Amino acid sequence: YSGGQCTDLTASLMYALWDKNGSHPTMTNGNGDSVAKNWASSFGGNTNAKPSSGAVFSQTASSAGNSAGHTGLVSHVFENGDILVIKQNYSSLSGEDGGFGQYTWSYRYVPTSQYSSGWTFYDLSQAGYSIVSTASSLD
Repeated sequence: YSGGQCTDLTASLMYALWDKNGSHPTMTNGNGDSVAKNWASSFGGNTNAKPSSGAVFSQTASSAGNSAGHTGLVSHVFENGDILVIKQNYSSLSGEDGGFGQYTWSYRYVPTSQYSSGWTFYDLSQAGYSIVSTASSLD
């Protein structure tokens, strides 16, 4: 990984956000379209169509509009089901391919209608992990 791809950000955030008995998860396999499935395969549990805060997401290549798909993390799920995601290297907003360089990211508000097809989610709580105690959110 180069530090400028969507998979880089996902691996870094999942490591920093989740904890199980003092251990942080690592998984760096796959293109964006297979990341959620690879996390589920490595740690246990299943992907699903329901987002939750802290979950990794994958988009199919067709829903992302490219050949490798896309991945990132769900930052927030709104009462109406819409989500806020954090991602890198998508649609010329951040990352290497957009010319922004390494270690840049952006947020995206995603209405339910836009993730209802072609998106999968995986939440590490299925494998006994918890969000680290130092994480906080703004309400």
